Amino acid sequence: MSLYDGSWAITLHVKNKVLGFFSHNPPPRACPSGSKNGEERWTAPFDIAGLHRFEWVIDRVLARSSAPFYRCRDGDQHLTSETMTFLKRQSINHIISLNVEANNKTISDTLRRAKIDYTPIPVRDFHSPTFADFNTAFEGFRSHRSGRTLVWCGYGNGRTGTLVVALLMYLEHHKPKPKFFGQADYRKYHVETAGQVQALDRLQAELTRRRSQGQGKDRGVKAKGKDMGRKKPKN
Repeated sequence: MSLYDGSWAITLHVKNKVLGFFSHNPPPRACPSGSKNGEERWTAPFDIAGLHRFEWVIDRVLARSSAPFYRCRDGDQHLTSETMTFLKRQSINHIISLNVEANNKTISDTLRRAKIDYTPIPVRDFHSPTFADFNTAFEGFRSHRSGRTLVWCGYGNGRTGTLVVALLMYLEHHKPKPKFFGQADYRKYHVETAGQVQALDRLQAELTRRRSQGQGKDRGVKAKGKDMGRKKPKN
């Protein structure tokens, strides 16, 4: 049975090959001290803007970073004039937030006043977006392909990395010879947990199945079952 024969084969592959690196229960993130002496001094423009670990995944198309001014918890996020200036200078006109507090009204209102479209997809730390979330994110990203999209969560690794890989999978799905994403790619994009790996492998298996059956390349993936894609993979 190949990796393209279905999600059960993918899950078996994950259990046998990947779970030694990707943990079910990652340790809690270390919080910096509250003292001024313990604070880092940022000099890069994106750090001054609070968007730590900012980088372009697809140059001038898709970027990733931490939530603005994330320190230890998702609720740390807040926008400043420096943040807004940096976003404008980078010509970012769409943000996808996987922060568990993505529906924060202050964040969304501030971005919309600046004419930056906002797609909130709340996901708990160390968890994965669902199939429905992947579809929502891709539709938002695709509708802004003439602009620039930034993805953030909290710290900017696991949830962000998972969605970034998912978006890349969707883009590859539309090519004549799509790239296969494996463990090395998940590490490269900072996917963190076994549950996130399983969600991505299942997405890739479903996209592959659809290609083999000649089903709508321009459509997202519909999860099967009673949960309709809302159930989160267990970590």
